[in-house]
Amino acid sequence: MKRGGIRYIASRYQELYPLEKPSGTFRIVAFGGSTTANVQAMRSQTPHYPLLLQTQLRRTLARNDIEVINVGNPSYATPHSLILLAFDVLSWQPDLVILSHNINDLTALYWPDFTFDYSNK
Repeated sequence: MKRGGIRYIASRYQELYPLEKPSGTFRIVAFGGSTTANVQAMRSQTPHYPLLLQTQLRRTLARNDIEVINVGNPSYATPHSLILLAFDVLSWQPDLVILSHNINDLTALYWPDFTFDYSNK
C-alpha cells in the first residue's frame, strides 16, 4: 500500500506500518490461521491479540517503536505462512516472528493419504 509517497505494510486489520523499517524499531510479525486473524475481532471491533501484544509491550517497555504486525489468515496452515514469510515478510526485516498454527495443521492429518506439503488437503 502506498500513501503520500510512502509504502506501507497493511496488517490484517489495515493497521499501517512503514515498509522501510525505521531505525531502532523492534518489528514482530504474527502468523497463524483464524486464531491469529481473529475473525471475532473483525465482527465485534475488539482488538486482535497481535494489537493487544503491541499495546502491552509499548506500555510495559515505555517504547513506541515496537510493531506487532498481524498477517494471520483464516484457514492458513504452516505451508501458507512459510510462503508468506519467504516472499514478503523477510523483506520487512522482522526481529521476531510468532508462528501459531493449531487446528489448520492438525486437520491436514484427517484427509486421506497425508503428505507433508499438505497437498492432500
